[in-house]
Amino acid sequence: MLAQLRVTNFALIADLDVVFKPGMDVILGQTGAGKTLLVEAIGLLSGKRAEFDKLKDETKKALVEGTFVFTDQFISEHEELVPYLEDKTMVVTRTLLPSKAAIARINGENVSLSKLKELMDSIIDIHSQRDSLLLYQEQSHLALLDALVSLAGQKQALVSFKEAYVAYQEAKKAIEDFKKDNNLAEKDYLSFQVQELEKASIKPHEIEDLESELEALSGFEKAEKAYKDLMEALGEEEEEGSLEERLSSSLRSLEGFFGTSLEEEAKRTQGSINELQEALNGLKESFNGLSASPERLEELNSRLFELSSFQRKYGKSTAEILSAYDSFKKRLENLENYDEEEKELEKKAEKALDELTLKGKSLTLERQKEAKKLTGMVNEELASLGLKDGGFKAEVIKGELTEKGFDKALFTIAMNEGGRFLPLKEAISGGENSRLTLALKAVFNKLTPYDTLIFDEIDTGISGNIAAKAAEKMHELASSSLVLAISHLPQVAARADNCYFVYKETFNGETTSHLKELSPKEGEEEIARLISGSDLTKEALKAAKALKASFH
Repeated sequence: MLAQLRVTNFALIADLDVVFKPGMDVILGQTGAGKTLLVEAIGLLSGKRAEFDKLKDETKKALVEGTFVFTDQFISEHEELVPYLEDKTMVVTRTLLPSKAAIARINGENVSLSKLKELMDSIIDIHSQRDSLLLYQEQSHLALLDALVSLAGQKQALVSFKEAYVAYQEAKKAIEDFKKDNNLAEKDYLSFQVQELEKASIKPHEIEDLESELEALSGFEKAEKAYKDLMEALGEEEEEGSLEERLSSSLRSLEGFFGTSLEEEAKRTQGSINELQEALNGLKESFNGLSASPERLEELNSRLFELSSFQRKYGKSTAEILSAYDSFKKRLENLENYDEEEKELEKKAEKALDELTLKGKSLTLERQKEAKKLTGMVNEELASLGLKDGGFKAEVIKGELTEKGFDKALFTIAMNEGGRFLPLKEAISGGENSRLTLALKAVFNKLTPYDTLIFDEIDTGISGNIAAKAAEKMHELASSSLVLAISHLPQVAARADNCYFVYKETFNGETTSHLKELSPKEGEEEIARLISGSDLTKEALKAAKALKASFH
């Protein structure tokens, strides 16, 4: 239970430190005194997001600290708490800093807000007037039924359906992606491209080889002119072999220098003439080896022109063109197998849908079982709260497929004998809503008790004997949980085990809220004020004592 609550610098609360006692604790006080601020502060402990406009003094931090003491039974049912306990105790702290940062701690150790909320979801249940509106929303009905399915040990039915739903969605997406990636309209285009490339019979490195050969042949005319000019300069055009003969004659003439002082120079000259002859012979052979076939040049240019259209489409190199061909061919092959692959994917989707339908039927059966149980349990609670016995009905009806199943849950109620069952939003009034909410809380708290239940004016719209029944129901809940109830009803205050009073004081122009525990006598006086309106009369005090006595 929430054994102690400390709040500082939070809205109207400057410094508050209160110890709660087991049972049903009722918090009283005039409207605007700060009762709801206590609920908001406890909400921070349960993991709700911080609102920094609640800093009373914006230059100082705000602190909310709750000390929880758990029973052995509660700990055994919530083993996830064990790592965070110190001798069955857990201290939860929320700190709001002027810098707009918030810190969450458990026993002095920082924890994330998501981890705090995860732990506190099974510890604190806060019900406000706004929460009553959830009963009107049909999506909350299915969530309540699924909570019962889990409590009944059939959580796997929910998990299995979710897994089957994900598998089915993935199978459908695979078909969509396949159709998107395999557009049949492009089949003809790909076929034309492949045929065109195959007809071209492009060989590896062909473009590069052709360009290299063309470059070599394109220099022939220039080489031919240079060769003719050289032959003319050497006198080759005038007399066949004249240059070679003159060089041979020169070699013989140089032998005349042998045996003289110029012999060495003559021999070097002979060597140079020999090298010249060899170089000229090599040049002649190379020139005579060149081909200047116009047909070959035309053939090269024609082929390169043919390939240039592919270069414009797919890339300059032969490798890029052939890579495009391979890609087109593979894509075309995939399209050729389109029907077969589509049928295979559709079979998988059908199989996934069959599995999903099977899991959905199992889940529907579990929900129907729990809806029947919930109907009986809520009607039992409603009867104890003065509503028509058998007036509540929880149904599972067919809905659109979602990740939660094929079902919709609908809570209906017939408030009068012989009346039609209508959806809650059409049939239920404010006071009836309070009792229905209280009945549902009683049902779920019996199945899995919270450590601390907080009711923020859940008794709105009821009075008299019905208010007494609601008070009795809250007290019944207090047998397994600490109940903190904010109320303006004397019946609820009279049934309390402990009463607390919230009030405001103004000092030096500053208003602050305070909380104090009421003694039995002070409690009776406050109940008397609730009965009489504001004046404390003998008649009101007598009525307060009688009201308290009626519960014992």
